[in-house]
Amino acid sequence: MQDLRRGLAEVTLPARFQVLPGRPQVILDVAHNVEAAYTLAENLAAAGFAAETIAVCGMLRDKDIAGVLRALAPRITRWHLASLPGARGASADQLAKNLDGVVEKFESPAQAFVAAMGRAGEGDKIVVFGSFLTVGEVMAWLKKNKTSKR
Repeated sequence: MQDLRRGLAEVTLPARFQVLPGRPQVILDVAHNVEAAYTLAENLAAAGFAAETIAVCGMLRDKDIAGVLRALAPRITRWHLASLPGARGASADQLAKNLDGVVEKFESPAQAFVAAMGRAGEGDKIVVFGSFLTVGEVMAWLKKNKTSKR
């Protein structure tokens, strides 16, 4: 029983508030529904201060885009919105219709992430979320490209 408890205590789920080593801080979370977005927002609030928190977000059209973005909006200072491919993918323009404030639009999650890395200072946060497709593309990019800031 003790082994079972220890095993459960040590379980981690990739891309569920996964904090990558290095600066700026990069957080990966596949949050793509309202409940997961509120949990992500709570975790961001508890994760300490950052002068800027840049969201890299791409979502599927059949999700509650407005609800997810509304849940995270109080924690985000800048939005990097990415279009996702395929029939279910939402465009960056579709996402932007649900937001006020500083919004930049990109053709892909990788492009949005590269721009966020170029913008972020060492003390900032970049949170990548909205879809398994979004996080997966950024993870693939990170694996392929070692950036000078990381």
